[in-house]
Amino acid sequence: MSFSSRHHPMQLKIVATPRGRDLVITLDGTLSAGDAVAAQVELLNLAATCTGRIVLDCTGLTYVASIGLRALLALHRNVAGRSEGVWMAAVGEPVRHIFQVAGLLPHFKLVDTVEQALARDPQ
Repeated sequence: MSFSSRHHPMQLKIVATPRGRDLVITLDGTLSAGDAVAAQVELLNLAATCTGRIVLDCTGLTYVASIGLRALLALHRNVAGRSEGVWMAAVGEPVRHIFQVAGLLPHFKLVDTVEQALARDPQ
């Protein structure tokens, strides 16, 4: 499944792939201020029925605006208690730095690969 805006092309491509109880959501591009609201709605809709892990594959995510952080935090809060949480895989240094500066790293489980996030014991 993928999402595109009716008003303007999003700078962020979102593709969801179910993996058993888990859901891998690939984020490719930039999560800009103009796309944050639509991206938040799409992420919440995609994760609505997931009871396993929600894994954000950030391999292609190059930038997150501050309002984009809010969208990802909303996803984290929305799934708390009904899923195994939000895992972020392959987060590049620029995006990791944005999360670190914002103080949001403790809200997400960061791992190197999607497969590591999907493993039941990701250590």
